[in-house]
Amino acid sequence: MRTTTSTTRMRHHAEAGFSLIELLIVMSIMVIVLGILGSVVQGVETIYAKQRPRTESINNANAALDMMMRLIRLAGNNLNGTGISPGSAGADGLYHTIRIQTDWNSAAGLGGIYEDTTFSVSNNVLQIQDGANPPASYLNGIGSITFTYYDNTNTLIADPVENNDKISLVKIDLTTAGANPMTFTSMAHVRKN
Repeated sequence: MRTTTSTTRMRHHAEAGFSLIELLIVMSIMVIVLGILGSVVQGVETIYAKQRPRTESINNANAALDMMMRLIRLAGNNLNGTGISPGSAGADGLYHTIRIQTDWNSAAGLGGIYEDTTFSVSNNVLQIQDGANPPASYLNGIGSITFTYYDNTNTLIADPVENNDKISLVKIDLTTAGANPMTFTSMAHVRKN
């Protein structure tokens, strides 16, 4: 009987599981691993939070350039002029506003959407004005916009306000807002009827 009792005790001792010290060591290692994972996740979230506004500004800049380029290419459609009216020069001598006119439906005149559109920037927001309506916020994250005008020989037009009938090419420089602004440049030829 002795052999069975000692065998049973040895079996119970071998099947007893982890000791308290072993559990504390495993738990300590798990806390360290979870702490490292938590700091990695927090770092990724911080980077994402910092990059998100910049990414949105870049996407908005691309969308703004795309919209303006399309309208400039159609400027003057079914009109007697070029369809481009530069705003007056700013204090820096550059042009920061543009009015683009194109008649999609010649029977209706300039009453349709995007047929008489003015673009400008105010408080890091690209403003769009449709006809006589007040300006409305179009896209955020746009720090500034500058328009440069050229004739059909790609010569800079010194006074595009007085010579808007000679405008054949428009260069757009659009700068994003924020701590690290980026400048996007694009050019579009004006359609001539």
